Amino acid sequence: MKSNTYVYFVAVVASLGGLLFGYDTAVISGAVNYFEKHFALSPAELGWGVSSALVGCIIGSMLSGKLSDKFGRKKSLIVCSIMFFIGALGTAFPVTFSQFVIFRIVGGVGMGIASFVVPVYLAEIAPREKRGALGTFYQFAIAFGILLTYMVNYLVQNSGEQQWLIDYGWRWMFGLGAIPALILLIVSQTVPESPRWLMQQGRDTICLALLERINGNKQRASDVLQEIKNDLNSVKASQGLFAAGFGGVLLLAIVVQILSQSTGINVVIYYATKLLSSIGTGGGDSLLGNIFFQNVLIGLAVALSVFVALYYIERLGRKPLMVGGCVCVAASLLIIGAAVYLQLTGIWLLAVIIFFIFAFGGTIGPLTWIIVSEISPNAYRGTIVSIATVFFWLTNVVVAQTFPMINDSPWLIATFHGAFPFFVYGGLTLIFLWVCLRFLPETKGRSLEDIGQHFHHEARVRNQTAQTSQKEA
Repeated sequence: MKSNTYVYFVAVVASLGGLLFGYDTAVISGAVNYFEKHFALSPAELGWGVSSALVGCIIGSMLSGKLSDKFGRKKSLIVCSIMFFIGALGTAFPVTFSQFVIFRIVGGVGMGIASFVVPVYLAEIAPREKRGALGTFYQFAIAFGILLTYMVNYLVQNSGEQQWLIDYGWRWMFGLGAIPALILLIVSQTVPESPRWLMQQGRDTICLALLERINGNKQRASDVLQEIKNDLNSVKASQGLFAAGFGGVLLLAIVVQILSQSTGINVVIYYATKLLSSIGTGGGDSLLGNIFFQNVLIGLAVALSVFVALYYIERLGRKPLMVGGCVCVAASLLIIGAAVYLQLTGIWLLAVIIFFIFAFGGTIGPLTWIIVSEISPNAYRGTIVSIATVFFWLTNVVVAQTFPMINDSPWLIATFHGAFPFFVYGGLTLIFLWVCLRFLPETKGRSLEDIGQHFHHEARVRNQTAQTSQKEA
């Protein structure tokens, strides 16, 4: 198999973890109205039913760094597929709400591991000139998983009467997720381990052979191997992450993950049916007025948006694309907020929501994971990405848990007419724009080792400057 074909094959297999991520993320939107009635949930309980999976995501994220550093990226991918499979079947057959929550958490653990291991694995195995494009495979898989889920939800929703949906329909929505989980479990056996991880384990010969297969050139493989070795040697004597001067990288990774989720993107994904109903985009007997069909359109926008990132990421670079995305996302949110506040809602607002989804999916969505993996140095990538991913899911929990409360608050509804969440998310996206302009580095066309050494050099300069200032004082 030629090097290009081989790399793309490996990227597609690994990205199936993103498909499961997308499926588990979006399945709740179609099922939420039915299991809410089935279990007779209060608004707070409904928020817990949705966000409980995110608690599992936090647990998975916390475990993922050490798990992948000790056992490898490949074995971590296998573990997450098993958790997805158990979670999908478990949420399809619960007798009580507590059982439902337990299996949502189990599936969430799989999501947490996948959200760490897939982008890290893709970054570590891709040649530098293909790293941006291959990194978008993960987001495309997430987007395709979301689209697949919305299509499944739409088909299930049209397969029976209201009472059947409340009793059984939502179970099918969750249970069908076991099929792609089983596929990932089988095909993940065929991919190699990450060359960077192999090098950290001292498996130079296997690493070199894999690099040669990836790059298609023995000399280039040797050069990359030496780069990795030099990078690891330059920091291995350090006492820890902060002693090595990478505390700033960790902080930037955390802030980027937090603010990417503060856009409220997952409010649309998790609560699509409730959200669209509450702001009045549905209605009538037409296909376009069907809320579940509108979900499919949103899923299609998510899937198509990734091609924007795929086309522009190596042409424009990471930073310009991220800045443009923040501008478009903030504008969309503020327009939605203004329209809802002024009660100028209707089917036209669906177009703005789709643009919001498209703008996020083509920029912030894939770039967040790519950038966080790229700026993290080899020796500390597992630690930095794992910690940043924990904050990604913590933010998700806060957003998912608080949205039903602020969206259904009588005082906020009376004051803002349902627009309050959109103003909050829009304001936070403007803060994200400032962070991108001020602190985000450009990583296009640079090796992971070069990026790591850049931050290491900056840290040394800062330390020397601080020591000089102390002596002069």
